[in-house]
Amino acid sequence: MNENIIFGEIPSNTAFLKGVIFGDAGSGKSHLAKDFAIESCNNSGINRFILIDTENGWEWLKKEIPSEIKIIEPSNIKYLTDENTTYDKLTDFCKLIIAIKNEIEKNPVSCIVIDSCSHIGQLLYYNSLSEVNSIKKSTADRFNKAFYPQIELAFQDWKFFNERSDIVVNILRKLKCHIILCGRATSDNAVSTTEADLKSGIKATTKITTSLERTVLDWKKITYELDFSCLLKPTIDLTNDDNFKSFKTYVLKSRFSDDGKVLNNNNFIQKWFSMFEKMDFEKIKSKIVDSENIQDFESAKSEANKFLSQMNDAQKNEMRNIIQNKKSTLSN
Repeated sequence: MNENIIFGEIPSNTAFLKGVIFGDAGSGKSHLAKDFAIESCNNSGINRFILIDTENGWEWLKKEIPSEIKIIEPSNIKYLTDENTTYDKLTDFCKLIIAIKNEIEKNPVSCIVIDSCSHIGQLLYYNSLSEVNSIKKSTADRFNKAFYPQIELAFQDWKFFNERSDIVVNILRKLKCHIILCGRATSDNAVSTTEADLKSGIKATTKITTSLERTVLDWKKITYELDFSCLLKPTIDLTNDDNFKSFKTYVLKSRFSDDGKVLNNNNFIQKWFSMFEKMDFEKIKSKIVDSENIQDFESAKSEANKFLSQMNDAQKNEMRNIIQNKKSTLSN
């Protein structure tokens, strides 16, 4: 009989950090996220991570990542509007995060880096606005009426944004990998006022800007529901490359009970990963194969289940067969 032996819930003592790093431009958010991605690969034994880079700002950081680590980036993605991309042509972020979830279930990754989550809030806003206008257009077409698109979400339309945000946050919480989000500490740069905006009228531009800044702030409040959040304050010394990269980490919320403390550079990374065990697949197999009684077998099987998130599909299939064969042997 083909039993579902190891494909259960990951035990609660398996540690996955879901956190957010806040800071102004140049404060070191991306640099710290890069260090986190490298450390997550070193500790998990999975030399691949997913990067969602909304600003194309990681080109210089990629040079600091060891060549054996594979960076997986979604292709043909539009996160921001520009001269050639209207808001209704932007990527549907809910569909993207669902696709990422499905990919991770087949091929585990060490972590996901989202830089910047402020832009994700803006993207969810535009996705919601596009959905609202699509519904309105369908209704207008059905009754043969003129269609006038909304330029912002009305009060009753924010439910679409909230629903999309809930989908994304719930998926992020349940993913079996570490996650770090980077976000601007202020919303002043949530949008830029273009010449086209000015031509369309100051009042309309002001309303859109206000809505988008509210969206960014709402998304930031959602990120506080994660395990860890911190605010970076850089220590800048233009005469010294090392000092230029240093910063203090003000802990806003932490599973480590460090709320309100100030940590230097990578202390929180070291603290977290000291709690995270790296899988030794051959050792886990040996424990199951060498178990001499049901008690030892159950103990070895529990350890295999603890490291399920670090196994690829081939390892999961191999482990399932080993467990089934050993169970059959002990039962005879």
